[in-house]
Amino acid sequence: MPSASVAPACSCVRSLVSQVSPLAWLVAVHAGISVVGWAHAMRVAPPTDIWLAAGQFAGLLLASLTLAQLLIMSRAPWLEQVHGLDGLARVHHRIGQVFLVPLIAHPLLILAAYGQGDTGSLVLDLATVLRMDGVLGASVALSLFVAILTYSLIQPWTSWNYQWWYAVHLAMYAAVLLAFWHQVALGGSLRASVAFMAYWWMVSLLTVGVVGVYRVGLPLARSLRHRFVVAAVVSETRNVTSVVIEGHDLETYRFRSGQFVMVRFLRPRLWWESHPYSLSLPYDGKQLRLSVKAVGDFSNAVPCVPPGTAVILEGPYGIFTSARATSPKVLCLVFGIGITPIRPIAEDLLKQGRDVVLIYGSLKSDEIALRQEVENLSARYGMPVHHVLSEESLPPLPRSGALPRVTVSSGFVTRDFLQRVVPDAAERDVFLCGPPVVMRMLSKDLAALGVPATRVFSERFSLQ
Repeated sequence: MPSASVAPACSCVRSLVSQVSPLAWLVAVHAGISVVGWAHAMRVAPPTDIWLAAGQFAGLLLASLTLAQLLIMSRAPWLEQVHGLDGLARVHHRIGQVFLVPLIAHPLLILAAYGQGDTGSLVLDLATVLRMDGVLGASVALSLFVAILTYSLIQPWTSWNYQWWYAVHLAMYAAVLLAFWHQVALGGSLRASVAFMAYWWMVSLLTVGVVGVYRVGLPLARSLRHRFVVAAVVSETRNVTSVVIEGHDLETYRFRSGQFVMVRFLRPRLWWESHPYSLSLPYDGKQLRLSVKAVGDFSNAVPCVPPGTAVILEGPYGIFTSARATSPKVLCLVFGIGITPIRPIAEDLLKQGRDVVLIYGSLKSDEIALRQEVENLSARYGMPVHHVLSEESLPPLPRSGALPRVTVSSGFVTRDFLQRVVPDAAERDVFLCGPPVVMRMLSKDLAALGVPATRVFSERFSLQ
């Protein structure tokens, strides 16, 4: 009888294990090893007081969070294809919010431990600590980390641009190197065990290796292989420009509709930073296209990028793809430049024979990017398209009777509007793309209409 219950129990365990993400497994395993290593150090060479023990634990936590931050934003596919790059960015931000606690606690606890001596002077205790190996570099790292965290906290309420954000985050790599040298030189928990020290060297080198491969090595290798180059720059609307990119052997550069790339144009003032842009055409093995809205210094310069400019691409990234659809019916809700990933997703789904409805919110009629392509898809596959203009007066949609396949109306996409034009919304998968505040509002409206959250797919195309 007991053996009969083993199989279901094993199946339950396997199911539970498969549902835990690679990131969660890494965190759990590393936390366990770190706690055991610290406890071993306390037993073998107990510190002089509780302050030093607490300071060493805070140091291990700080180092662990630093490695986690690097790994999370390494763009490793085995993480990115599970969580999505925007999901990982959210985890990165949450860790940043607690990062300050061990960052401040570690030096204060260590200083408190040394302050228990006979000097009786805080200045002398501080001077003693600063003369230790690696502490001066660690102090510089501390200053850099505090500056990065301060910037990250106040940046959403400032007008500082992406260039500042990018430059500040580059400083993190210098801070990590300085902090690691300090940890190896003075880490009491590490020096108490050769095995624990070897483990930390291994984890640190593997993390740096993953960052090097996926942030530097692979993008350079792909760009050298494919030799990406700007083939054409096309004006779509007054503030949206499409960039057509060609290259060698593009049939091997496969991507799924809805994915995006990090783009670096090798031009003066543009080459040193990369930006995320969606691929606005389905994969055809011949060319890539980015459709960019002018909203900052970099995107404002895109229309001036001449054909022939070399390009470095990172990616493709993203889990906001047509592969996520499971229902025969789909609703695409798009606002502004959010059309760029939705346009290829809609075409893929239509080719699969799915019933697709597209609702496209814009400010004015002359700001509807890729309008002709969307309406060509409507004509070819019978997809209903409803344009909604929030800053242009037009006759409202009729309250009864069948609607034309393509409609243009003024106002906003509200719950009542969705009920009117998509009465079967609860039966559909929903692909939602637009400004974050709009996506949050529409998510609530969709839930009120009976659409489960598990069938609403969205992605923020931003790492800030």
